[in-house]
Amino acid sequence: MRGGVPQSCPPGSVKLGAMGKHLGRRIQRVPAALVALLVWGITASSQESGATRVGTQGKIHEPDKLLGVIALGGTNERIREAGRLARQYPHLRVIVSGAETGPSLQRLGPNIDRRRIEIETASRNTHENAVNTRLLVKPRPGDRWLLITSAWHMRRALCAFRTAGFDVEPWPVADRAMGEKRRDYYVTRERWALAAYTVVGWCKE
Repeated sequence: MRGGVPQSCPPGSVKLGAMGKHLGRRIQRVPAALVALLVWGITASSQESGATRVGTQGKIHEPDKLLGVIALGGTNERIREAGRLARQYPHLRVIVSGAETGPSLQRLGPNIDRRRIEIETASRNTHENAVNTRLLVKPRPGDRWLLITSAWHMRRALCAFRTAGFDVEPWPVADRAMGEKRRDYYVTRERWALAAYTVVGWCKE
């Protein structure tokens, strides 16, 4: 799973996929009643599809003060949006986290100086996206970076980055290529993933 999208997602099921392997042992040490309470509280607060209600794209405030954009791997739309912004604002650095180099460069598109682009390939989940990108960028207080991911994934991604010490600004994208059923699957899955991240301390809202 990269950037919130697992490699396979059986229809009609809600699984954490590869993330479960990283969370399993830590969650086992948490009392079952506490886990149930956290899951209930977080999913209840998300009944209005909170993961998709982070915000919508608008005009970037003072874009000349923005240092760069970070696109999380997982869907083509995220990386393509990073490319669009990079062409619109030629001073921006471009980070793609949790994706392969060749396909990412293709999705970013033409007319972007390769020296502006860094592809981080090691991350396997949203927590690692946050930690590895922070190590790569080494942000200073007051630095401004846009975080680009799917609207349904933004709440957890934003929380993971801020918990890791990287105060990014959200720039959600709509996954227009996704069908409604698949999108609903991910929205439901995000509630469980956000609960798990909260239990293990990867998200502290």
